[in-house]
Amino acid sequence: MRESDHNWRASSNYAGLNSFKRGSALLTTLADLALRYPLGARTQLALNVRNLADKHYVSNCSYADGCVFGERRPAILSLNHGW
Repeated sequence: MRESDHNWRASSNYAGLNSFKRGSALLTTLADLALRYPLGARTQLALNVRNLADKHYVSNCSYADGCVFGERRPAILSLNHGW
């Protein structure tokens, strides 16, 4: 395996909303992580994690439904094989 076959990626994004109460803005920064590791010529193991710090945040508010909290820390581990 070449060193370049090992990949990782990190990103950050803003989650939040413009609140309908007094025009205030509620913002938070979330970090995501994606790792990929080749296990063979056509097989790879991958891990994707969103909201790495497991922050509690409000993702959306509306007059009809109130406020909705964002996802905690979803993680997906996958094993892929190409035929």
